[in-house]
Amino acid sequence: MKTVSNNLFLLIRSLSGPEKRYFKIYASRHILGDKNKYLLLFEAVEKQKQYDELAIKQQFKDEAFIRQLTVIKNYLYEMILRSLDAYYAESSMDNNLKKQLHYIEILYNKGLYAQCEQVLQRTEKTATAHEKYLVLLELAAWKLRIIKTSRFYKTSEEEIEDLYQKRLNIIAKLGNYYAYESLNNKMYLRVMKKGWVSRDETEIKNDYTSIISNDLYADEVKALSPNAKALYYGTLSVYHYLKGSYKISNGHSRKFLQIFEQNPLLIDDNLDEYISGIRNLLFTAISLGDYNDVLKNIDRLLSLDVKTDILKAKVFAAAYLPRLIVYNITGQHDKAAMLVEEIERSILRYCNQLSQTDVLYLRFNAACVYFKIRDFHKALHFLSLIINSPEARSMPDIYANALLLNIIVQYELEAYDLLPYILRSTYLFLLKQKRLYQFEKIVLSFIRKLSDVPKAGMTDLLEQAKAEFLALAESNPYEKYAMEHLGFLKWLDTKIDRA
Repeated sequence: MKTVSNNLFLLIRSLSGPEKRYFKIYASRHILGDKNKYLLLFEAVEKQKQYDELAIKQQFKDEAFIRQLTVIKNYLYEMILRSLDAYYAESSMDNNLKKQLHYIEILYNKGLYAQCEQVLQRTEKTATAHEKYLVLLELAAWKLRIIKTSRFYKTSEEEIEDLYQKRLNIIAKLGNYYAYESLNNKMYLRVMKKGWVSRDETEIKNDYTSIISNDLYADEVKALSPNAKALYYGTLSVYHYLKGSYKISNGHSRKFLQIFEQNPLLIDDNLDEYISGIRNLLFTAISLGDYNDVLKNIDRLLSLDVKTDILKAKVFAAAYLPRLIVYNITGQHDKAAMLVEEIERSILRYCNQLSQTDVLYLRFNAACVYFKIRDFHKALHFLSLIINSPEARSMPDIYANALLLNIIVQYELEAYDLLPYILRSTYLFLLKQKRLYQFEKIVLSFIRKLSDVPKAGMTDLLEQAKAEFLALAESNPYEKYAMEHLGFLKWLDTKIDRA
């Protein structure tokens, strides 16, 4: 019962204003008998901030339907889904193609084969244009069924062979696409586990080179369809970004987007992938220092015609995180602080649609903004949200960076009693996760010394730490990026100036 109630509450909370209005019209037309009880329950749940069944029972204690509340909740849940199905019936190509397939089935069952073939040919043309290979396989099966039912009347062996070859070609393209999709998903899965900042060549080789060394990445011609080609370039873009080859990564991201733009129907069918492609381009441009290009492509993102909340949330995360980073890098601190406030409002608005990964990255960069302008209390607020988040530990990169930045913030806030505990717990976490790289070791050692050093020796210790970090950055570009990401060297310069 609790699951049904929670599901109903969450479903109703997810509805937009137009969807709610449509449901009420739909319910009034389709619910037979005493329809008021469903609308009354809908409106009562709609007004609640948290589902409270006792309040519902109290509100309707004099109504007969309250004795069958579980049944009514189930029926209402199904009715809402049916109304959403009707509301979005024409909103996607997949829905339209499914409807056409159903028409083919109906006409076939009625023996109207000529009409069935007309719908089939029209649907095949659409499915081909949109690269809907599973639909094309179904259509080929219907073609063969019609041929068999007509006892091969007016059918030649050449037509049978042609149909067979078409099916093999569809299967080959489908298999090819799935192969690229699998490799692309493996790449992203490893990135989510390891983070976007690789720390040495061995890590790159062990985690990612095995994917790129697959024969499918030997040449673009290996990709047999535009969707497969997009995955080809998307995976290569991520790989070269991880290697620090930002110019090459940027070029692959542009080719990814060109494939979509040369096949506009693919954008309509895969808008979430197109959004991800622009997002990847934004981060390569940031790494290249091309901030004008970043802002131009953010405008491009925000101009997309997105209708669903899930896509609106994707656009928000893809556009606002790079903008926040650019404002922070370029010293536009007032704009950055205002943007953080807007981001927090949007996180609340899209709480059901945003991935926790996006939320954590947005909040970590918010902490970086306030760290840079020395508002350590606000920086600590955002770091605490990350460190205390149950999801953060499954993302060792963002969690580790939050722990490191937290140490510096706690030092700046003079939480000297807490520092030994924080240093030890951070060290143990990094050790366990095999993330105790040279940069992390120097930071931990430096803060430990810094909390004990007398004021007279402060400048020497700061200068020594800076020299160590610069030497490390010179010898290992992967470590350099980690330092820049946290803004550690700039913090050191500020401390030296104030010492």
